[in-house]
Amino acid sequence: MLHINKAAELMGVTVRTLRYYDKVGLIQPAAKTEGGHRLYAVEELKRLQQVQFLKKGGFSLKEIRRILDSPDWDWGQSLKNQLASVLEEQKKLANMETALRELINSISLEGNNEDKAIQNLL
Repeated sequence: MLHINKAAELMGVTVRTLRYYDKVGLIQPAAKTEGGHRLYAVEELKRLQQVQFLKKGGFSLKEIRRILDSPDWDWGQSLKNQLASVLEEQKKLANMETALRELINSISLEGNNEDKAIQNLL
């Protein structure tokens, strides 16, 4: 078993993150030392890898806990839903990019008169 410091270092997270995951019931240590230090075994490290993967996929910790705790979770549908969410966010960001580019161009055309450029854009 690995001490919390070693587990955190090995997995690329902070000790604080592991403590938080324990607090919210996401990843519980396999055991604790007499001094109360958390110890992690291979199973907990595997679960941490899954958490890290799902976090990178944009899932919230609440969703991740539900996913990992449910033996009959529909991974395919869950990933499709997450992809739809990412695509929607990309669309919003593209619209925001267009609006910012238009504002920048408008300011240039108005000779750095931001107020007039914004009025023209609206």
